[in-house]
Amino acid sequence: MKHNRFCMLFLLLMYSYIGLFSQGHSIHLDIDDPQTRVLWDSLIVYNKANQYYEAIPLLLRITQQAEKVGEIEALAFAYENLAELRQLEGKLKEAQKYSLLAIKYLFEIKDWDNYATRLRRLSNLLSSLGDHDAAFYYLNQVKKIKHKIENENIIHLLHADLGDYYFTQNKFDSVYYYRKLYVNSVSVLDTNFSNQANIAMAVTLININDYDRAMIYAKRALDFTNPKKYPLSYAKTLGRIGYVEAYNGNIEVAKTYFNDAINLLNKTKHSEKLMSYFCTLSARNYIELGDYTEAKKMIAIAQSVMQKQDLNSSIDYHIAVWELAIIDKDQIESERLHQKFKNFNKILNLYHESRIAKLNSWHFDLLEDKKNALRYFEKYSLLKDSLQTIQNAKAIQNIEIQFETEKKDIEIATVSNKIRLQRNGLLVGVALLFGLFVLLYFNEKSKKRISIQNKMISSTLKEKEILLKEIHHRVKNNLQVISSLLSIQSRSINDKKAKEAIVEGRTRVHSMSLIHQDLYKKDNLTGIRMDRYLGSLTKDLLDTYNISEGMIILDNQIEPLKLDVDSVIPMGLIVNELMSNALKYAFPENRDGKIAVLLKEQGASLLLQVSDNGIGMKEQQINSNSESFGYTLIRAFKNKLDAKIDIQSEGGTVVSLVINNYKKVV
Repeated sequence: MKHNRFCMLFLLLMYSYIGLFSQGHSIHLDIDDPQTRVLWDSLIVYNKANQYYEAIPLLLRITQQAEKVGEIEALAFAYENLAELRQLEGKLKEAQKYSLLAIKYLFEIKDWDNYATRLRRLSNLLSSLGDHDAAFYYLNQVKKIKHKIENENIIHLLHADLGDYYFTQNKFDSVYYYRKLYVNSVSVLDTNFSNQANIAMAVTLININDYDRAMIYAKRALDFTNPKKYPLSYAKTLGRIGYVEAYNGNIEVAKTYFNDAINLLNKTKHSEKLMSYFCTLSARNYIELGDYTEAKKMIAIAQSVMQKQDLNSSIDYHIAVWELAIIDKDQIESERLHQKFKNFNKILNLYHESRIAKLNSWHFDLLEDKKNALRYFEKYSLLKDSLQTIQNAKAIQNIEIQFETEKKDIEIATVSNKIRLQRNGLLVGVALLFGLFVLLYFNEKSKKRISIQNKMISSTLKEKEILLKEIHHRVKNNLQVISSLLSIQSRSINDKKAKEAIVEGRTRVHSMSLIHQDLYKKDNLTGIRMDRYLGSLTKDLLDTYNISEGMIILDNQIEPLKLDVDSVIPMGLIVNELMSNALKYAFPENRDGKIAVLLKEQGASLLLQVSDNGIGMKEQQINSNSESFGYTLIRAFKNKLDAKIDIQSEGGTVVSLVINNYKKVV
């Protein structure tokens, strides 16, 4: 896993360097000092001739002259160029020094985009030096000026960097958060960033053993990659898909993806790191297939293209070599690798520790040392059990949610009893208050006692509001538990129609949980903003049905009306049913399309409309659908809302409801 991380970071850095040399080195500055101007123009000549390293002495002269005359902008960009060149040369300490100077002067001239970029690159540099705390500090400096950054790509890369940082710390909740921000914020038109973001999400999900969703993101990354224009990215994506297939036990399928990735890398320049990495994974896959000849061929290729320092640090490579040595009963080679891993000073994750313990057991068995073989086998069994515990983490998490919800139910029941008693007391208090008003006519001194009673009433009302919020919170949690249990149940169902019914049930539950989530968060405990609620509901439905970004365009035209809960629940379920039907049937064979949701007031009525430009429905289909459970729900809610419904199916499907029974909240 660790090697995956460094491979990805290396490619991201290379992309950023390409951008720098195409822009940063040829920047034209407004320089007043004639001597600095001449030096800078000379630098541009060097850069146009691609003589970057030959220009280093000239850059140093620019810093001296610019500092002497106070040309801050020239100083900032000269130091930025020096930092990049020294980093590419591998002189990381010098690169760090020049980065700090560039950051100082970029801050002075308030060039926030370049300032943020330089902070990010310094963070990446420090991370490569192993100083992760300092790396994280500089990323946080970028976060502080996010509102000043104009280039959205810098924000995308910040999210990517934060995800990478937390990846090194094995904090996968934070990794998931920032990589989800990354993948959700990049434009589908920016295929390069979209590919990187989806690959990053796939790697995250692999590491938390969610292989089904990892496969979705890995295949989505493939859609954003042109094999002719970006062969390295395409090969990397193929290899990732092979990696997931291997973990899922689909060894033959994984073999095809690994072979395709390696064949493409073999024809591509600067592919050594990826070639060695995927050849190693392919070798491990061939070992699982029992094809040791092909496994050895893959190891030989990995060894031939891998640089010595990378070869020494590659955990997966040495594990594969060790396994082949044990298969060949090569005691000398097995002992060498046993000693190597004894002295291995890199942090190992649980998966690697488990494999190494297993190989140690096989190694001592090969040496006929039964005592040590048994000792390592027991360690392997414990680590394997730990891995199984991690793989069941999601199910455990759902059980924990249920436990916490039940605990919250008990607490809320206790609070409810307390409020009920206080409400009864309040009725008595109101009667007494009336008596106090009568007494007030005769005695002005009773004002103080009335004030005390008013405070008591205010306190009770506040507790009532807290109770209502707690109730909404409880309902939201219960609905989320139901949704999670339905999700778990669906995994063991093979029947397609039954699985679809479970998914439909989940979307209905989710549409109601959004209402209580909104009520719990807002000060108004009875009203729902329809533009926010329906906006969240429709976007979540696209995710639930795994609609690729850009495939279905969502057009929401929803007025910011605030309605009460009794009006919102049936409307939400109606929109849920109509949009679910459109997503399932209106766009067969993955065709593109558009779904529009309209809600607006028309006099004393509301117009709710869900339309699509799909294949439409024939009359018999409309009659058939009218007998379905979904349409039975719609008819029931239509009566509740006192609505008239109209279905048109020419050039798509348009379902319109004119609602007469609804209640607005101020």
